[in-house]
Amino acid sequence: MKKAIKVIILLINILVFSLFTACGPSDEMRNEAKDRVKHYTPDFEAKVEEAYGKNAKLSDVKCDIIANTNGIDFKTTYSIGTMYGTINIDGKKYRANYDHLSNTFVDNVHSDTIYKELLECLPFDSSKYIDTKFRELYLPPEIDSFEKYISLNPDENKNATFRQVIYITTTENLSSYKNTDFDNISEIKKLNESIGFFTLKIVCLNDKSKSSSIMSQMDSIHFEYSDTHPKVQVGNTSKDVFDEYDIKNVIEYPNQWQENHVMYMD
Repeated sequence: MKKAIKVIILLINILVFSLFTACGPSDEMRNEAKDRVKHYTPDFEAKVEEAYGKNAKLSDVKCDIIANTNGIDFKTTYSIGTMYGTINIDGKKYRANYDHLSNTFVDNVHSDTIYKELLECLPFDSSKYIDTKFRELYLPPEIDSFEKYISLNPDENKNATFRQVIYITTTENLSSYKNTDFDNISEIKKLNESIGFFTLKIVCLNDKSKSSSIMSQMDSIHFEYSDTHPKVQVGNTSKDVFDEYDIKNVIEYPNQWQENHVMYMD
C-alpha cells in the first residue's frame, strides 16, 4: 500500500513538473536570450564607455524572458525582454537598458538630478518636507538636466521615460495653494507643453510617523476624482484615507475635474 502511494505521489510530481515546463518559455527562446547577451554585450560596453569614459564599467548584463498572460483566457505567452545591465561610475551603481537594434541605451544616471531641479521649481516650503519620492527616469546619457529633458522628442526616443511622477509628504498646511498656481510655473508649463505627463501629489500630515505608510500606497490612492475622501483597504476593512493616515489636506496636480482643488479633512 505504501509503495502504491509513493508511486502515485511520484506520478503527480512528474505531471506537475511537466505542466510547468510545458507552459514555460521554450529552450529555443532561452538560448536566443543568452545568445543576444553574448553577442551584443561588447557593443553595449562600448556605448557606455563612449558616454561616460573608460572608468565607467558595465556589469551583470542580462536579458529576461517576459511572461504575458491574457486576461480573457489566461493563456501565457513569452517574449524576450530588453537587455539591461549595471553601470558602475565612481562607486555608484545605475541601471541601463540597451536596445540592440538601434545600438542605443537609456539609463537612470541623471534621474535624481532632473527631479531635484523640478522639485526646486515648486512653490512649497521644502524645509517642511517629510519625504519625497519619484519614479526613476530612464534617458539617453546626454540628457543630464531638466532643460535638456523637456527638449526630448517622445517620438524619437521610444525607450526613454516621459512620465513625471512626484510624491511629497509635508507638515506644511496646503490650504493657501490651488492647482492653478502650478500652471504659471514656467518649468511646469514647459513640461506640460513638451511631454505632457506630470503628476504631483503632496500630502500634509498631522503625524509625521504616517509618512512611510502612505508613501507605500501613493500609486493606488487617487484624490482628484471628487470632493469625497478616497478609501484605503486595511486588512478586511475599507477606511477613509484621511483618517487612516491622519491627513490635514492634499493637493493632486493636475486635477481634471476641478481647476482649483485642495482636499480638506472634515
